[in-house]
Amino acid sequence: MKTLGINTGKEKKLKENGLALQGTIKEVAINNSVPINGRNPRKLVCTAALPGGELRYFESGNVSACIQPIMIYVDPKDPKKYCADAEACK
Repeated sequence: MKTLGINTGKEKKLKENGLALQGTIKEVAINNSVPINGRNPRKLVCTAALPGGELRYFESGNVSACIQPIMIYVDPKDPKKYCADAEACK
């Protein structure tokens, strides 16, 4: 499993300091706008429960394959800032 693209500084910071949640993949969507070697990557739509019990939806970046589970790193102060990282679940 490989995440396509470059990890930004924000993603790195979330992985180091964010709240780690284990997500469940709910949908796999093909990203038709990005061809890579004649194939289209996928985006994963997943859910994870925040510490208060609220179930939230998260979307990954482009990935080459799908695995279960997926790790989601959330800013504890602002859950809208997150990184869905399938690569961390190898």
